[in-house]
Amino acid sequence: FAAPVGVRLQKLLDHLRPDASVSSTWSDYLDSNNNYTARHFRDKHDFVRAAEEWQTVLRLAPDHVAALKGLGYICYQEGRLEDAERYLNYAATRGAGS
Repeated sequence: FAAPVGVRLQKLLDHLRPDASVSSTWSDYLDSNNNYTARHFRDKHDFVRAAEEWQTVLRLAPDHVAALKGLGYICYQEGRLEDAERYLNYAATRGAGS
């Protein structure tokens, strides 16, 4: 049996928590203005604008871990669990939480 989506997502979220020991790659610095703007909107619970900013980041850097994690978080908060799992799994394969 596969674990329910909610359980799998919680494990992914735990795995992807920020870790100061994780080394950054160049893509982590690309378009940092959009990434910071997205985080600002996320903190204000303006998920539409945050998602727009992170989508811009992903157009420039498709493997940008912070943007993938941010979109996964938004999908999770909106109850779009399959989309959240897809974003968070992809972020995990890009090195997040390792």
